[in-house]
Amino acid sequence: MIKLHGVTSVSAPAVPEGPRGFRLEANFPNPCNAGTRIVYELPANLRVRLELFNMNGQRLAVLVDDFKAAGKHSVDFDAAGLASGTYVYRLSTSQTTLTRKLALVR
Repeated sequence: MIKLHGVTSVSAPAVPEGPRGFRLEANFPNPCNAGTRIVYELPANLRVRLELFNMNGQRLAVLVDDFKAAGKHSVDFDAAGLASGTYVYRLSTSQTTLTRKLALVR
């Protein structure tokens, strides 16, 4: 947070980047209630696996398991069957693995 001349400015946290342009953005909205969107970016055509885990490391869902073209992609996830809490989603390719947290509030 930056305060200058009585005006407060808040900057968004940087989106973590993996090696060579991989990006996994924070889900939106976060926290979410019933559904959320996850956006990721690939620098090359790759096989992608996007999974959701609870905080005990138990895999709850495989959101993507497919070959994807280079560029930006998004996945809409219906969280209706999950309890309130914190979850982790993980993007895996042959070149990198990135993770982010997702908060679910009922």
